[in-house]
Amino acid sequence: MPKVDAVSAVTGDLFAEGWSRVRGSMQGLTGEPKRLQMARAARGHRAAVFKAIRSGGCHTRAELVRQLDYLTTKSSHIVDSRGVLDGKETLTGKEIEAVADRYVRRWSDGFHPKLGQTTHMLMSFPIGTKGEDVRDIASEVCERFFSNDEDGRHFDYLIAVHEDRDHPHAHVVLNRKSQEGEFFYLGRDHHFNYDAFRIAMVEAAEKIGVRLEATRRVHRGVIDYPPRTREVYAAREEGRAALGRERFGGDLTATQAEIKAMAREYAQLGAKEPDGELRAPLMRAGGVLESGGQLEPTGHVYTAEALRARFNAAHERAQARIEAASPAERPGMQKHVYDTLKPLAHTKPLDERSHLLNEPPSDTEIYSTRNIDPARLERLRDPEIESHIGWALIGTGISSESVIARIEAGADNEALENDWLDEDARQIAAYKGLNLQDADDNARTWDMLNRAFDRIAIRLNREGILRTDGIEAEDHGFHFEKEAFEDRCRAIRQDLRDEGLNEDDLEARRDDIDGLALHQLKQEQADYLARHRDIIGSPEDVYRANAEGEREIVDLLLLRQFADVTEAVMKDAGTETDPVSTVAGAYLETYPDMPKHLARGLGDTHVLAAALWAQTGKKEWEAELERRAETRALRESDPRVPKGQEKPVTDIKPLDISNFPDIARTVAYEKLEPSEQRETA
Repeated sequence: MPKVDAVSAVTGDLFAEGWSRVRGSMQGLTGEPKRLQMARAARGHRAAVFKAIRSGGCHTRAELVRQLDYLTTKSSHIVDSRGVLDGKETLTGKEIEAVADRYVRRWSDGFHPKLGQTTHMLMSFPIGTKGEDVRDIASEVCERFFSNDEDGRHFDYLIAVHEDRDHPHAHVVLNRKSQEGEFFYLGRDHHFNYDAFRIAMVEAAEKIGVRLEATRRVHRGVIDYPPRTREVYAAREEGRAALGRERFGGDLTATQAEIKAMAREYAQLGAKEPDGELRAPLMRAGGVLESGGQLEPTGHVYTAEALRARFNAAHERAQARIEAASPAERPGMQKHVYDTLKPLAHTKPLDERSHLLNEPPSDTEIYSTRNIDPARLERLRDPEIESHIGWALIGTGISSESVIARIEAGADNEALENDWLDEDARQIAAYKGLNLQDADDNARTWDMLNRAFDRIAIRLNREGILRTDGIEAEDHGFHFEKEAFEDRCRAIRQDLRDEGLNEDDLEARRDDIDGLALHQLKQEQADYLARHRDIIGSPEDVYRANAEGEREIVDLLLLRQFADVTEAVMKDAGTETDPVSTVAGAYLETYPDMPKHLARGLGDTHVLAAALWAQTGKKEWEAELERRAETRALRESDPRVPKGQEKPVTDIKPLDISNFPDIARTVAYEKLEPSEQRETA
C-alpha cells in the first residue's frame, strides 16, 4: 500500500521515494479510497467532519441576510468565490446586503425548492487547527467542487471561518443554482456526495500537514448515530461528552456485523502491508474493532515537524544531486524540484519566499516562460547565437551553458526565476571579489548582470526566441554609463554626510542628488569634448530612443563604425574581459586625461551600438548597399534617369581609428587575404 503523507507533494520522481498522493473517489467511499482512509484512521488521524445543516437553506432574501449576519459578524476569516471580500475577518451590514442581492439575482422566479435557494454546509476540524489553515482547506475544497473550469461548474459561495468553539469550523453558504444552470444537491451516487467532500478535506489538509481521515463512523467501530443538535448544545452547557443516538433491533445487529467485517478487513490489510510502520497500526485496529472497541485519534493534529524533517532530508538529497550534475542538466532538475514544492507553498518550504512558487514569472526576463517562445528554442543552439551569449557574459564568471540550459527549461514561477537570477548575481560577486552584503557592491553586481543580460536579450529578441528584450531606452544627452552615475551619486551623498546630513535627509533629497550627478557628468563631458572634436559628442548622433522606449538608428554609417571598433577592441583584448571596460581602457590609453566616466560612457555607447548593429543595423546596411547598386545600374542602363549627386556609401570617410594603434593593426590584419595573414604572422 502506498504511504499517504504530505511529503508526497514534495518528493516526486526526483526524490524517488515511492510516496503517492491520495486521490478520492467521486462516487463514495469504496475500494482503494476506502482502504487508504482506513490506514489513516488506524494511525490515529482525526475524522474530517462535513455536513449539510438541516433546514439551513434560505428561501427568501430576508432569511439569507439574517443567516449571513449571524455567520459573518463573528467570523475570523472570510472567503468570497468572486474574490471581492477575500481577506476580511467580518462583513459590514452593507457588504451583507450586497452579497444577498447578488445571490437573489441568480434565483429563478416562480421556482421555490423545498430545501431553499441556498445550502448551508459545515466543515469542522480538530481542536488546535489554526484558523488560517481552516480557511485554506475550506477554500481548496470549495474551489474543487464549485469553481471548476475543467468540469464546467461555477457556483457562488461564501466561506466564514469561526474559532469561537473548541473545534474551529468553516461555514459555507452556497447559492444552489450555478452559472451554468445546474442545481446543487447531495446524493450517494452523485458527483456531490458526503464521502467526496470528506476526502477532498483530507487531501487539502494533507498539503499543510493537518492529519485527517475520511472514514465513516462504523469504520472506526462507532455503533450509534451522531448526536442530535440539541444534545450537542446540552452537553456543552453541562460540560460533558454528547451522547449519540442508539441503534435497535435489526439496525443494531447489521451495524455490529459490519464492524466485525471491518475488523477482518483491517487485519487483512495489515497482513498484506510490507511496511512495518503501517502494518502494526492496521493489525492493532483490527484487534480493537474485534473486541468491540473504537478507534480513537492519537498524536498531534499537525504533522508539521515530521513533514519539515522529511522535507529537509529529501531536499538536501536533491540539492546534492543537482550540484553533482552538469550545468546543462541542473536547470531541468531545479525546475522539477520547484514544481514539486508548489502544492506545499502553505508549509513555507522556501520560508518567506514560498508564496512566489505560485506567482507567475516576469514578462521581460530572459528566463521567464512568459517571455520565451518555445517554438523558437532550437535556435539557441545555433553556433553564432551560442557565441554571442558567451561574448555577452565575458567578465561575469557566468557559464554560457548554464544560461542556455535555463532558457531552454524556462522558469514558470517567480520563485525559480528569482533564484536563478540570484545565483547569477552570486557568481558575478565571487568572480569579481564583491560582497553582496555591501550596498555598493550589491548595486555594482546587479548592474553588471543587467548589462550582460541586456546584450543577450537584444539578440534573442531579434532571433524570435524572446518576445521582448525588456529594455526601455533612455536618452541622457551624453555618454551615460550607470556604474559611473552610481559612483557619482555615492560621492555626492558622502559629501552631504560630511556636511551633517543624516540618511533620512539623503533619502528625501534622492531626486536632487540624482539630478546633480547627471548635471555634473554631462558638464564635465561637454567641457572635455569641446577640446577634443575628434570624439563623437553624444550617443544620439548614432542612435536614440523612440516614443516606445526602443532604440532606433540615427546614422547607419556611424553605427557600423562603432560596431567595427568594438569588435576589433574585443578581439585584441581577448575573451575574458568586460566589453565596456575594455573599450573604456582603449580610450584612456589614447586619451590619458579623459575623465573615467566619459571613457566608460563611450564604452557603453560602443557596446550598445554593436548590439543594435547586430539586431537591425547590418540588415539595413545590406539593404542600403543593394538599393544603391540597383540605382547605379539603372542610371547606367537608362540615360533618361537623371544623374543624382548621391554619394556612395563607400566614399564616406570612416571613423578614424588611427589613434588606437593596436586596434588599427587588428582591423588591418582582418582585411588581409589568408596568404597575406600567414606571411604577416
